[in-house]
Amino acid sequence: MKQTLKTSQTVQQKLILSTKMKDSLDTLSMDRSSLLRMLQEVTQNNPVFDFTPNYSNEDSFFELASTGVSLRDELYLQLHTSNAYYDEEVCSFIIESLNEYGFLSDSIEDCVRTLQIDTSTFMANLALIQSFEPIGVAARNSIDSICIQLQHKGYDEAANLLKEYPKQLANKDYSNIIKNTSYSKHDIDLFLKQIQTCNPYPCSNYTTTNQQVITPEFKVEIDEHTIELIPNDLGHVYVLDEYKEYTEELKSYFQEAYFYIDAISKRNQTLMVLANALFHIQKSHFLYNDELQPCSLKKLADLTGFHESTVSRTLSNKYYEFGEQVLPLKHLFVSQTKGGTSKDALIKAIKLLIEQEDPNAPLTDDELVVLLDEMELNVSRRTIAKYRKQLNIPNSNKRKRK
Repeated sequence: MKQTLKTSQTVQQKLILSTKMKDSLDTLSMDRSSLLRMLQEVTQNNPVFDFTPNYSNEDSFFELASTGVSLRDELYLQLHTSNAYYDEEVCSFIIESLNEYGFLSDSIEDCVRTLQIDTSTFMANLALIQSFEPIGVAARNSIDSICIQLQHKGYDEAANLLKEYPKQLANKDYSNIIKNTSYSKHDIDLFLKQIQTCNPYPCSNYTTTNQQVITPEFKVEIDEHTIELIPNDLGHVYVLDEYKEYTEELKSYFQEAYFYIDAISKRNQTLMVLANALFHIQKSHFLYNDELQPCSLKKLADLTGFHESTVSRTLSNKYYEFGEQVLPLKHLFVSQTKGGTSKDALIKAIKLLIEQEDPNAPLTDDELVVLLDEMELNVSRRTIAKYRKQLNIPNSNKRKRK
């Protein structure tokens, strides 16, 4: 009986540990606040694990009013780690065109006209964005969003019915649907249940403003012509010595404790290797206030030898302290146009030209292309339209003084 109990307990402990390791709580992608919460939870549940936070750093938390997670950041992250073929400019235009509900703010016809591309190209890139989480993003409206979610779940008949009879389904007016289709009342009831599993506003979690505590991972200090990154010490994680004589009885707890200690160590090492490489690329920006250099996840991955997805997870939602500011690492990634110009330089040039334009005869996007070309900044009309939207600057017709 005792042997059976011991075997059962051992199997249970192994299952618990296996589950934890599979979930792994991906410490790479955790920000410092999440990491602290995780360590506190492990300390409470594991008798051999202990964590002593660095209270001097805890006192230097930077509290900022901001949104929890940006929908745009979430979509760009999925885009840049996608293996599918896509047009960078078209996908970026779609993401930047989303309104506060995560829906397209312009009609498909207007988007195609602005981008000067064929409808099939636009729809192919739109379909890719619509396949990202949260499912239902980049829809035209709430009905379209629900239809996308239904199709994702394999409920194609419910999706088609909702497209054809949205008002009748909302009012539970079955007679017209039964008259014009082969569906029975039972079928329609089933479709309604499937529809009710969907969220008409799947991006709502991204639009709520929260008070968020942001803790920088490291401090950036400039010393003459060098940049130094000083990690903010999280604290001390360790295994309690007094339990080491009970190693066999508490085997799963020890395995778990060492697993977390190793995971945190690897997280911090990976983060600092990537951060040092990133700041080396952007060295002239910090030392001489030059424009940010073009830099992508792939470029950093190639430079450091890490996989692109590892770079993305490690640097996501991570911040650094510089002077009196706490800034996201993601801002140091700057895309490059086909002409080799950085996005940062282009946006500044577009903003400057529009600020200096004649309000009675605002510059069109085509005129901006010519002026930027004279400044040796090679860029397409649709790229200008995308960056203009990012700056919340309307087109020339809407800017014209009346």
